[in-house]
Order: sequence, then C-alpha cells, then structure tokens
Amino acid sequence: MLALPMSFTWLVVVPWLVAIADIDRRTGQIPNALVLPAMVLTALVSVWHPTVGLAAMVAATPYAAAFAMRTCGGGDVKLAIGCGALVSDPTLAALLVVVAAAVSLVLCAVRKRSRLPHGPALAGSTVAFLVLLQVLE
Repeated sequence: MLALPMSFTWLVVVPWLVAIADIDRRTGQIPNALVLPAMVLTALVSVWHPTVGLAAMVAATPYAAAFAMRTCGGGDVKLAIGCGALVSDPTLAALLVVVAAAVSLVLCAVRKRSRLPHGPALAGSTVAFLVLLQVLE
C-alpha cells in the first residue's frame, strides 16, 4: 500500500476533498477541473504502483455501472478514481465504496429525500479512511 505523507494529506488532499464535497453539496456537480488532475496523477502513479490503479478501478467500477443506469453523475465516477487511488488498496477501495453508499443512504433517510449528491459521502468517507490509515500506520 502506498502511504501519503501526513503533511500532504492534510495540506492538499483534505482541502481538495472538502472543496469537492462542498461544491457537489451546493450545485449537484463535481467540476472536471478538480477531478481530472487526480485522474492523471492516478494514471501516472499506477505505472510504478499498479495496486493504486487497481484500487482506483475497484472504487470506480460501481460508480461507472450506476452512471450507465443514470443513477449517479460522471463526476462521481471520476471522484471515485481519485478516492480509490488515495486508499491505494483494492480491498479498502471496495470497503470505501460500501461505506460511502451507506453514508448516502443514511443521509437520504435522515433528510427524507430519495436523492442527494453523493460526492460529500465519498469525499468524507475517503477522509475518514485516510485518517484511519495514518493512525494504524
């Protein structure tokens, strides 16, 4: 598993995820300008660390299927690639998707809505996973 330096996580990754979550919460969209650079970085890192690419694909696959069924947006798929890469382990990436889905379901139930932007749940779950990974390191 590829571990990120703690300073990079807190100074770059967490603010990036918070920005995405807030924009998606307010607008229902995740800007390409925020997720495409993460996709490029994921592809580059995957050349040297193939597990990172596999984790990104594991995280993105359920979102790609949901996108094909028109139940999530393309931004969610692209965000999932970056989030999967950040946890950098295919098993953790699968668990991340499950946790994010559970968070979304709970939020929908609490807010009595059938649909909510999913970016905040995925971004928040990713931050939680990164914190846990650093604590357990």
